Amino acid sequence: MCQTTGTPAPSAAPAVAKQTDAVDYIVIGAGSAGCVIADKLSTNPNVRVMVIEAGPMDDSVLIQDPNDYLKVRNTQYDWAFKTTPQAHMNGRTIGCPRGKTLGGSSSINAMLYVRGNRLDYDGWAYEGYPGWSYNDLLPIFVAQEDNELGPSRYHGVNGPLTVRNFPQPGEPGTAFIQAGMQYGYDGPNWDFNAERQDNGVGYYQLTIRDGLRCSLAKAFLHPEMYRKNLTVLTNSKVLRLIKNGTRIVGVEYLTESGQLTRTYADRETVLCAGAICTPWLLLLSGIGPADDLRRLQIPVLLDLPGVGQNLQDHVQLSMSWVAEGKLAPIYGSGVQAGLFVRTRHRPIASSPDLQFHFWQGLDGTQPVMSTTPTLARPSSVGRVTLQSADPSTPPLINPNYLSTQSDVDILVEGVKLSREILAQRAFDGVRGAELEPGPNVKTDKEIADFVRANSYTIYHVSCSCKMGFDAMSVVDPQLRVYGLEGLRIADVSVMPWIINANLNATCGVIGQRAADMILASH
Repeated sequence: MCQTTGTPAPSAAPAVAKQTDAVDYIVIGAGSAGCVIADKLSTNPNVRVMVIEAGPMDDSVLIQDPNDYLKVRNTQYDWAFKTTPQAHMNGRTIGCPRGKTLGGSSSINAMLYVRGNRLDYDGWAYEGYPGWSYNDLLPIFVAQEDNELGPSRYHGVNGPLTVRNFPQPGEPGTAFIQAGMQYGYDGPNWDFNAERQDNGVGYYQLTIRDGLRCSLAKAFLHPEMYRKNLTVLTNSKVLRLIKNGTRIVGVEYLTESGQLTRTYADRETVLCAGAICTPWLLLLSGIGPADDLRRLQIPVLLDLPGVGQNLQDHVQLSMSWVAEGKLAPIYGSGVQAGLFVRTRHRPIASSPDLQFHFWQGLDGTQPVMSTTPTLARPSSVGRVTLQSADPSTPPLINPNYLSTQSDVDILVEGVKLSREILAQRAFDGVRGAELEPGPNVKTDKEIADFVRANSYTIYHVSCSCKMGFDAMSVVDPQLRVYGLEGLRIADVSVMPWIINANLNATCGVIGQRAADMILASH
């Protein structure tokens, strides 16, 4: 995904850039959206498409085996970013993994397939972004998937992205479903992606095919890499965008061999590097808040103040108990079941603000089960900025986690609700001792202190180059960068606000929307 970390400073690069033949389209980043765009744009054999990916191929067993989900972290396939010390999390620095390979973060994520709530997308449309309502996007979700649930209004079976049910829920997962209903929620909800996301407690689906991860690279890019008009470069790092007047005309990058190279795009360049690396590359190219660029002596190509702003992420908190009874085999991330709820802080006409992931696994050799209340619609907002004009220096990532009291209050409610669900009779014989936060953490203040000391990201950074019409917007509803020609952004960074679900399915849809708009304009 990200195209600049680990590259030498411009002064260390070769002095003379090699120029390759021009192509029609350059796609920067083979992440979730980039893979879809590369597939769709290269369908016409007369159109030349080049994809430039900073990471290596995605053929490692660490990527393909769902059970190696956590082992891929901090490897060559992960940018392994870290946030700045978070003032409202007791000064802790939080890990921020990002995929660095074909498929981007769909090659290192937990493989949950969740689309989000229709109210979030309809909110985008209400703000005046045509083509982004739930009903506009639903046919794309349906067309992209091959879903085990079978064909329906909400699901397709002929698409390239394989979606499967969780195979063997154990007693803890089954107990969570039953306990949620005993507490008073509807259920079981067999499909969080159908008519009602908040229709009770249920099981998650996974993007797994024949026992292996089905990333968006496997679904959309690999089947088409035989095309003669599609060039996919790996281990190639984009250093900057090339501008001519008000038009982005190409990119400068280092190849795997270290050769400084320029390639020009006759039609468009599409930036798909993700919520961290897309604003990072724009800033390194002189596109962003002018004062920030001048402080680092970067020539200002375009004063675009919203670049890197509006950064949003889902924050989660892990609670755990000793697990007893018959456990399921460890599969993927171990996440089995979930629940979407509205707390007292969320109006009924809005999407749920609290999501639960229930999983089982091992803590050393001890079987544990855990529920992770997650901020589905956080109000805290941060930013991505540069700490250096040197592209080998990582950016500053400050999500500003838990900077609003309401975010803390929602997680406090999540802790209380988790305990209420786990206390139901369905967990009798399955529930052992509470390990985290432990029975001694009781009052709201004690729980809030636990929240600030132990919450962390669920790795859904987004919204840092948002779509919109205000002064802080970076792209219009056609995903064209304001003030420039020949450049679009198509990744999770264009979300105006974060949806209340795991983001990968939506990234694929953003890629399809971008491809459709690009093809329509040419």
